[in-house]
Amino acid sequence: MPIVAALAVLWGPGLLAGRLAGWPSRDPLVRLAVATGAGLSFWPLAFLGGGLLHLRWSAPAARAVVLLAWVAVLVLAFRDRAGARAGGRPRSSRIAPRSVTLAAFAGIAVLAAVTRAWHVRELVLPAWVDSVHHSMIVQLLVTAGELPATWAPILPDVPAVYHWGFHAGASATAWLAGASTPVAVAHVLLVYGQVLNALTALALYAAARVLFASRNAGLFAAAVGMLVSWFPAYYAAWGRYTQLAGLLLLPAAAVAFASLWRSRRTGALLLASFLLAGLVLVHVRVAFLLGVLLLVSAAFLGARDGRKPLGRWIAAAALTLLLVSPWLARAVASREVSEALSPTRGAAAAAWPAYNAVPTELLLSPGARELIAVATLGLSGLGGFAGMPVAGRVASALLWVSLLVAEWRWSRGSRQKAARFPWRAFFVLWLWAAGAVFLVNLDRLGLPPLRIAPNSVLVISAFLPLSVACGGVAAWLLRFLRSPRRSVAAGAVFALGLGAWGASNLLDVIPAWTILATARDARALEWIEKNVPRTATFAVRSRPWVAGTFAGVDGGCWIEVLTGRRTILPPALYPSMRDRKRLERLEQLLAAWSAATSLDDPALRFALREAGVTHLFLGENEGLPGPAALHGRPWARAVYRDGPVVVYELRFDPGPAA
Repeated sequence: MPIVAALAVLWGPGLLAGRLAGWPSRDPLVRLAVATGAGLSFWPLAFLGGGLLHLRWSAPAARAVVLLAWVAVLVLAFRDRAGARAGGRPRSSRIAPRSVTLAAFAGIAVLAAVTRAWHVRELVLPAWVDSVHHSMIVQLLVTAGELPATWAPILPDVPAVYHWGFHAGASATAWLAGASTPVAVAHVLLVYGQVLNALTALALYAAARVLFASRNAGLFAAAVGMLVSWFPAYYAAWGRYTQLAGLLLLPAAAVAFASLWRSRRTGALLLASFLLAGLVLVHVRVAFLLGVLLLVSAAFLGARDGRKPLGRWIAAAALTLLLVSPWLARAVASREVSEALSPTRGAAAAAWPAYNAVPTELLLSPGARELIAVATLGLSGLGGFAGMPVAGRVASALLWVSLLVAEWRWSRGSRQKAARFPWRAFFVLWLWAAGAVFLVNLDRLGLPPLRIAPNSVLVISAFLPLSVACGGVAAWLLRFLRSPRRSVAAGAVFALGLGAWGASNLLDVIPAWTILATARDARALEWIEKNVPRTATFAVRSRPWVAGTFAGVDGGCWIEVLTGRRTILPPALYPSMRDRKRLERLEQLLAAWSAATSLDDPALRFALREAGVTHLFLGENEGLPGPAALHGRPWARAVYRDGPVVVYELRFDPGPAA
């Protein structure tokens, strides 16, 4: 099963790496979060190392590595257990707080897994535009066993420097699951993405657990982020698997760097570098967000402990650069880095202001208003942000009253540890968010734009700091129960209750308009693979997308990736073509084609003929042209029909005056 394969691929190498390097925490859930991040990091670094040694990965090699990793993990676990027994540690008959936390987290994790499986229950292929090129990259890695120079044969003119770390892990999962056909690989991609989505609960728990030194904070962060917030569940609607993987890795790397600040062990240095290197290969934009967090954290920690531990962070960053240098050298040589920061393609440069607009509909997704109110300690709620209702304003006021009372009691020398609010942790979160917003919006201040990430990336990543902040507030309030055992028990009950309530409101997050390929489209793709010559070229419906690019509107966008037949609309990485003249010709054709309501224009038919088009695919989603525009035309013959899904064979006359 792909689910079992995904967990084996991640946790086998990840648990071994964490055990050998030395765990940064005693909490088993934090350890599992770090292991998940280490597993995500292992595969891209393994591909990178294989390329340097001129070795190719394959299904047998991947299976052998995973098997050996699990054998080593089990051997070390048995040895550790034997050592613990020899030490004669006493066992208590009372239920430990850790056990209560583990049980509660297990409930939250089950709810998260069930909702993620439910969200994609009707999908035959991953949703939206990005999934097409994600599937393409995984297929190429599975086939080649290494990182290729370009994305040939589909995009032979595009250098392979797109952040591909996520795809390396997906490729290993495909090998373990025995997926070899393009359709099977696409299915593995869908399952692997949802597994990572569910595992984000571990990342949220670890982030809040370490930042606030509280199990309750971790539980509530996991419950809020996975079952109350619309993100990251909504990532499945966009196929934003690379950013999802990056945000799953970010807390693990942050925990490792926090441990490195306190420890001089070589293992801590290696683990932090390993995780950061993996994050750079998985998603550069998320690595940028981690960089902002580390800068903020260094300022706070340096003010408290001095600058001496900062040297270990600098050493870890230097080692990270060394680990990813082969990929960075390729990226710089391909001019992709300079093009991203200072685009020469006119459409991309002109589109930046619109591309960097704040997506308010995503910022105010279901539940976000309330999460922002808690994360701002009620300030946004008191101010009526986003139309906060009266009940929300009252709750915000109560939070402020509780805060003021606690600060007053602490200032009076109260012995109650709960009296002091964790201001330092909240300042880290607030300054992290403020720093990222500032750097992303330099152009709004009259400065040159950084272009490393748009505001939309921050908005859909905000669930992480928001969930962690909510966990911190909940943990602080529960400390007023005085007894730690009561606090943990109450936290477990409330977190599970919150998770169950949130899950009931999070059953359907994938809107119909993001589903490009339906079951009928999939059947048509299967027919094309069996009956249409491999030399065929398809015209498929397209529409203008972002930064002057074009995207598909139905299952036709999957034809090239799943059947090997060419289409006039390549996967969305095509703007990185080296041949700019060829790119201009392609965009001119797509612009004319996406604006057409029929093929009656002789000039359009001539342009399609010059592009080698032999077939036309009309999928189940509505779009133009429609079947009525082809009816009775002598140059269009329907060779496949399944309801609204039609495949036409086109026989154009030889000249533009036809």
